[in-house]
Amino acid sequence: MNIPFERETGEFERIAVLIDYMNAYEGAMRAVSADRSNPGTAGQFNPLLVAQMLRDRRQRSTGCHQSLVMIGVYRGMPSPKREPIKAAQSSRQVNHWKAEATQRSAPLVVRTRPLNYMYGKAREKGVDVMLAVDLVIGAHSDKFDAAVVFSGDTDLLPAIESATSIGATCDSASWVGGGRRLQPPSVSYEYRLDLADYHQVRDTINYNYKLRTRLAT
Repeated sequence: MNIPFERETGEFERIAVLIDYMNAYEGAMRAVSADRSNPGTAGQFNPLLVAQMLRDRRQRSTGCHQSLVMIGVYRGMPSPKREPIKAAQSSRQVNHWKAEATQRSAPLVVRTRPLNYMYGKAREKGVDVMLAVDLVIGAHSDKFDAAVVFSGDTDLLPAIESATSIGATCDSASWVGGGRRLQPPSVSYEYRLDLADYHQVRDTINYNYKLRTRLAT
């Protein structure tokens, strides 16, 4: 699937898609059973394809051309010392996203934080804050006209309210059957992605292994 990231000519809206990756990943696991035909890739999705899909959905719903100016992906990263296999897997995935974005000239920003291992269980700490900061600063700096937040984390509601008060339109995205979601009136509109959508954006690369193929040049 080709992804045209160039700015549209004529009248358009600038759109940012901000993805809380692990929140959306866990939603996919619940919603679509993550297509367990290949357990090594279950729940994975390509953030560039998701961003394109949401851009196209918003374009159809508003009737206005959408220029995708930012794809933000936010996630926790396992510790190489505590979880070396998961750490290597996550690093390969993030590096692949960045390489694909470079190849396609996509406006991808990946922000990561180390997982917190307090009380022996790995937890994300500060990931939602990074997304919230980008949402509010982006709205305040007039970097986009609208943002689609792919997360069900209600801790993001104050940031959404702040960005909306500044003048940005805030929508949300979630998987059908994926658990908690951000719904109107907290957001202007909610995009619901189903199993058919998941198959279109699924990432089928098994990052447990070193990538042996390169992106086409």
